[in-house]
Amino acid sequence: MFRNMNQSHSDMRRYLLGQRFVDPAVETDFRAWRREAAFPVMWLGMWAASLSWLAVPWAMGALAPEIWPEVRGPVLYGFIPGYMCLTLAFFIHNVRRHALLVATVANACAGFTMIWLGYLVGDSVGATVAATVLILFYAPFMRLPPENALVASAPYMLTTLALAIAHRDDLVLPGERFAYYIVPSMSLLTVLLVCHVLEYLMRTSYTRECLIETQRSALENASRQIRRYVPNALADEILGGHGEAIDTPQRRRITILFCDLVGFTEAADRLDPESLTQILGDYMATMAQAIEAQGGTLNEFAGDGLMALFGAPREMAPEAQVRQAVQAACAMQQRLPELNRAWRKLGLDTPMDCRIGINTGVVSVGSYGSEGRMTYTAIGLQTNIAARLEAAAAPGEILLSEASWALVEGEIKAQPRGEVECKGVHYPVKAYAVIKTEATA
Repeated sequence: MFRNMNQSHSDMRRYLLGQRFVDPAVETDFRAWRREAAFPVMWLGMWAASLSWLAVPWAMGALAPEIWPEVRGPVLYGFIPGYMCLTLAFFIHNVRRHALLVATVANACAGFTMIWLGYLVGDSVGATVAATVLILFYAPFMRLPPENALVASAPYMLTTLALAIAHRDDLVLPGERFAYYIVPSMSLLTVLLVCHVLEYLMRTSYTRECLIETQRSALENASRQIRRYVPNALADEILGGHGEAIDTPQRRRITILFCDLVGFTEAADRLDPESLTQILGDYMATMAQAIEAQGGTLNEFAGDGLMALFGAPREMAPEAQVRQAVQAACAMQQRLPELNRAWRKLGLDTPMDCRIGINTGVVSVGSYGSEGRMTYTAIGLQTNIAARLEAAAAPGEILLSEASWALVEGEIKAQPRGEVECKGVHYPVKAYAVIKTEATA
């Protein structure tokens, strides 16, 4: 509907009286929009008029039985079928593009028929003027623009004035002649004014809708840009108007996952920058997809390492946190063989594998940084433990802390891997290596 989605406010300027846009492209777009907006009203008006014209034979037979035989042929076999054809033409898709023209022709034909019948009924000038005034207001009902209303109405209105002038000698009552001259003229001016106001309102409505659509498009683009730099879970909170929920750090029990590609730093030294960029892009996209599919928040990339949170910012039961973190970890490792095959074509001849550490505990999670730049992350001893477990894991291994393992002991198989010394922790941390089965995968 809106083809010119990048209009600035100045593009929507209009000429004097607001009846045409300065920019031809905007004017063309408006006419298409106007046609679609006015079509339901035009369609209803055409059908209402068609049904009312079907009552003409009965009315003429009752009001003027002496002249009905003379006009029966033109009315029954000429005007009414012709008007019905114009109405049915609205169902033809190609004709719909010319709905204004069809409505204008229908208005003109109806006007001439009305004054002709009114003239024949008797009291020729009075009936003709009444018929003219009645049919004039068909134009604003059909939402015709002022120029179309003038083209449709002026011919039969001038015919009415000509009849009044031709029969001026029959108008003997005081002011009768003036009334028969002035009423059609004032009615036409009123109709044109109403059509002008309706046209102005439609152009104003179009301008408003264009600007709203442009702003909506800009917001959608901004939303896409935000999601490129912010995890989806955070973007949902921000765009949903819940930014305050992630701004202030809070203590929360969550599960932290760390992952690192083994030997990638050494292998990367042999790659050209373009291949390295593509490899890292493939790796990050694949890992992010696996984490987000399990409800995790990928909050940090550092070279070939990453950090993900489960249970923040979206709350999650501790057991579900660990279960979904393990499922994400298994999915990440399962996708590496396919990535290795693609990377081999880029010159990375050493197959990559990753090691993963997972820990559950209470941390301070929220936004940290300055007003110019904030990072959503988890800070605390439990984060350090997850990082140490990742460093202690063997290539292709997933290590759980005892705190995490205790939450899923009945669901996920794991075997003890001894204790891991963690810097800053005054006691060694028991580690458990996940035994990969179809259940964990």
